[in-house]
Amino acid sequence: MSKPVLVRVLADIIHEGVKYLPNTLLELPAADAKTLKTAGMVDDHKAAVDYVKTFLRAEVVKHVAKAVAAADPYPTFDEQA
Repeated sequence: MSKPVLVRVLADIIHEGVKYLPNTLLELPAADAKTLKTAGMVDDHKAAVDYVKTFLRAEVVKHVAKAVAAADPYPTFDEQA
């Protein structure tokens, strides 16, 4: 398991089914943080993280993937349109 990385969310994102708004202080696995940073969605620079902590007083949110229920391939009579 990789070490978690603290990042500042820069834009609205949905990561593994969970929505995060800009200026959220988010703790992510290093691999996820790197991918989102490459896409320009988060910033892991110390000054960016400190800004959100100090001036915006944001609390750290630990990312937990949302469980996605599998769709039933055979709907019941009541579910059919």
